[in-house]
Amino acid sequence: MAAIFITRKQWPLCVIINIFTQTSPFLTNPDITTPDRFQEIMKSYINAGLEDQIMFGSDNWDIVKSIASVSALDFLTDEQRDKIFYKNAERFFVKSATER
Repeated sequence: MAAIFITRKQWPLCVIINIFTQTSPFLTNPDITTPDRFQEIMKSYINAGLEDQIMFGSDNWDIVKSIASVSALDFLTDEQRDKIFYKNAERFFVKSATER
């Protein structure tokens, strides 16, 4: 399975089955992206139908703040939050491993 990770906050969104995005540290870091802008970006991902293609990105900065940024998204359901935090990555990496 091929995947392209969209991590640039200014990229337009498109729904393609094998494209995944992550909650990059650039998005979850309130010193770079304001919480309001992060919420707007994540809402646009969800509204575009990408809830099964968003993976939590834990690299390059304070993991506690990253978790808090995603947890603070009050429009997400518990299921959507679980998908972002681990279910989508689990599905992606298990499927990738079985295709080798």
